[in-house]
Amino acid sequence: MRTRPAQTVNKPTKPAAAWDAHALLLRAPWLARVDPAAAARLSPHCRFRTVQAGESVIRRGSAVRHLTMVVQGALEIGLSSAGGRQMVIDQLPPGRVVGLAAMIDARASLQDARASVDSVVMKAATRSCVGTEWRPSVFA
Repeated sequence: MRTRPAQTVNKPTKPAAAWDAHALLLRAPWLARVDPAAAARLSPHCRFRTVQAGESVIRRGSAVRHLTMVVQGALEIGLSSAGGRQMVIDQLPPGRVVGLAAMIDARASLQDARASVDSVVMKAATRSCVGTEWRPSVFA
């Protein structure tokens, strides 16, 4: 059961290795209020990964050690019912992130995230290498 209408998304046109982490971070809306030097510090800790449609990126209850940003394609954010039924609550297009709150708070993910189409994601830094820029007050 979908709670939001599906968005049309394009499949990846570039391989994961062809992306530039620093350039993507500079354009990321979620980093807009952070010192631009933070992108320079974070970019060496970013890794790109190609994920197939339906492949899990984050599982509910798992520790979140990386911030995951959609580069191409889309991720579905979902919840599982007690009976195992999956409900999609959001679809993240390129530029959106998943796992930020869980990474900052060093807690388990409250949702599942999986590729809704073949996608490229960027896994960014563990909490230990991002420093204080990630405190929620930065985004206020």
